Amino acid sequence: MTVADEMRCFDRPTLEQIAEDYDRSLAYRIAAADELACRRVRSNKIEQPDLFPAADRMTTPDRVRVLQDAAALTNGDRDTTYGPPSVNQNAAGRLKALMRELTTRDVSPAELEALDMVMTKLSRIMTGPVVHRDNYVDGSAYFAIAYENAMNADK
Repeated sequence: MTVADEMRCFDRPTLEQIAEDYDRSLAYRIAAADELACRRVRSNKIEQPDLFPAADRMTTPDRVRVLQDAAALTNGDRDTTYGPPSVNQNAAGRLKALMRELTTRDVSPAELEALDMVMTKLSRIMTGPVVHRDNYVDGSAYFAIAYENAMNADK
């Protein structure tokens, strides 16, 4: 290691300083996540900001980062796009139960799972406050997967 490399090491913050900065900036990042979610709603663009930079990844356990990411994703435009989760999930559960009640042939677990996802997408289409193209695209993809699973069930 050269003298220049060693000097660079002294200019870097310690792990304790990084942790303190993280605690101070957590409220800012939560507010920033909410603002970015609102911007996505206004502009109808998908952005995936790096709200938790590399320094945080060194001091924050993976499980905490996953929960923070989940909070940022569900604390914004999700309700604007899909409506309240309980309404959507209730409709999806009822559609899946009805599908199972009306099914008269043997359906493989793989096909059934893909059809369950179709019902999830259908419930989002039916209960969401806005038309969201992604639901139609995903639903179509899951229908195609269900067909493929049905055709390969015996193999």
